[in-house]
Amino acid sequence: MKLDPSQFQTSGPLLDLQKLQHFLAVYDLGNFARAANRVNITQQAVSKSVARLEAELDVKLFDRGGYGTRPTAYGDAFAKCARSVLNEARAATAEISALKGAEKGFVKVGFGWSLLSRVAPKVIARFYSRRPGITIQALAGDSRSLHDKLLNGKLDVVISAPPAGYVFDEGLHLDELYEERDVLVMRPGHPLSGNAAVTLEDLTNYTWIISLPISEQWRNSFIKNGCHPPTSIIDTNSVTLAKSVILKTDFLALMAEDQLFQHRSSHDFHVLDYEKLRSIRKGFLAVRQSSELGPGAKAFIQDAKFVIAEKNSIIN
Repeated sequence: MKLDPSQFQTSGPLLDLQKLQHFLAVYDLGNFARAANRVNITQQAVSKSVARLEAELDVKLFDRGGYGTRPTAYGDAFAKCARSVLNEARAATAEISALKGAEKGFVKVGFGWSLLSRVAPKVIARFYSRRPGITIQALAGDSRSLHDKLLNGKLDVVISAPPAGYVFDEGLHLDELYEERDVLVMRPGHPLSGNAAVTLEDLTNYTWIISLPISEQWRNSFIKNGCHPPTSIIDTNSVTLAKSVILKTDFLALMAEDQLFQHRSSHDFHVLDYEKLRSIRKGFLAVRQSSELGPGAKAFIQDAKFVIAEKNSIIN
């Protein structure tokens, strides 16, 4: 059954943009739980939102069963209408922002964890020195959570270095800006710090602090070198917690070099560029494909590229 999206009304209750976002999250991901993570609410709330939308439309948008969640013919047709409405709303928001002028407004940005010590403070300082009238909302997180917020319109720009094998959403426009290297980190005086010939077997005897996004790549580094990965692991997305624990224990961590930038002169940590665990990840600036950036976001991107280019020139 082929349906024309124009048969759906786009006035009244259907202009509830939140319901449209919830519907599209389920439509794109094919799963209510993953959709709930994308829009940052409970699975029950997403289910109720879609059910209300189906009641208002008086059609069934999804078939739900043991095989998963699949859109009906009505769901496929309505997805086109919903995307059109959301794109129009985003364009209108961008136009209003542009009317305010480049000296006033609001920009929402996301930084990957490794950028918080060195890059993010410089970008924010440069931005506010040139445009003090624009307000920044800055969030930190892993690439997946930040990109989900970007796709949902909760962020305008994201800068991060995803782990190897990361699959980008087709709705993102990407600009590669930098490379990020992971290094082995331990406390000064650690039993391995004076060992010039550390082996992977030596490393398996210790507890590791590893963030979930890079855990698969970390495990594979052991496996491809014929060694079982360590079994004692702490998973945390808090760099501050990881550093504090390392300083008080013999735990080990794999961190981006920039996460230790503030500690270089004080030698708070012992760092090894250990070849068998070495990984270089690409850092990207991401924006939504479907929306027009406001002047604040455009200005932020200019400053971010300037700061990162300056950092790259120092490293190279």
